[in-house]
Amino acid sequence: MRPLKPLKDYMLDPPDVIYPRCPVCGDECEKVYRLEKTAEIIGCDNCVLEYDANDIPECYPEKG
Repeated sequence: MRPLKPLKDYMLDPPDVIYPRCPVCGDECEKVYRLEKTAEIIGCDNCVLEYDANDIPECYPEKG
């Protein structure tokens, strides 16, 4: 095991951290969402909104 750097050295030379970015909106994100059938990414936890299906008219095509 290698020795830890003293805290002051670490603060002057922080490690390069790369965070994931959404391919749709470009924001840093923790989750992305894909369509199950095609695996196409449709967005992330920042740019995809969740709705209750009962409130969406398109979920009731028979009401026309």
